[in-house]
Amino acid sequence: DDLTGKPFYSQKDLAKYPSCTRPLVWHDALSVHNRSDVAPETVRGEWRLFEDKPGRPGWITTELGSTISFPIRFSRVRPVLAITFLRSYANLGVAQVKFTAHSGKSNTVSLDGRWSKQFSLPDTAFFIDRPDGVSGNLLGDALESDGYELYDWGGGEKDTSSVEDYSIEITLVAGEKFKITQVISC
Repeated sequence: DDLTGKPFYSQKDLAKYPSCTRPLVWHDALSVHNRSDVAPETVRGEWRLFEDKPGRPGWITTELGSTISFPIRFSRVRPVLAITFLRSYANLGVAQVKFTAHSGKSNTVSLDGRWSKQFSLPDTAFFIDRPDGVSGNLLGDALESDGYELYDWGGGEKDTSSVEDYSIEITLVAGEKFKITQVISC
């Protein structure tokens, strides 16, 4: 059997994992060409977009309870949210991410910027329209309450042009600092 060019997994298995090849909204601290109609907004406390290390910008807070809101947009088919944040062994904390559907149903998850590895790197949490997503159930049942058909990660033709605008709120709930470098939604 020649396996060259053949995937290791079936199309059905691959369909379970999020992909986002054409973001609908893209907030990137490194880019002046963000793909969003609206910039993130501080809701409470202080968040600033700046470089805490040369060449490494991000939306940063050092104030407990500070909240920033990022506008996001989802396709009605297979919505995906990716949040990239700094993880380090020193001086970082925990942020709570809250997503509220138009129906009023909301979910929260925590992003922990702390780890024991002796280096600092960005890490990305992916959220999909399934309650069993590896990063937690931020979107699943909340989007379902807005009429999304969830768990439809198989093939088939779907209208991907229909989109909905939402936002997420990120709040520093523990520790000294939190840094977000990118928020992408599809």
